[in-house]
Amino acid sequence: MGHRRYLPLSHKWRNETKSFDGTQEKRPSPKMRSGIEVPDGF
Repeated sequence: MGHRRYLPLSHKWRNETKSFDGTQEKRPSPKMRSGIEVPDGF
């Protein structure tokens, strides 16, 4: 599901495969958007 993307890059759960879907999360966190930018994404 990719929820581990929001953890810091050095967090141990980002590399954990057995407890999750068998993959390591290597993608960076998505850019945080302001309330003004959110409607622009739709």
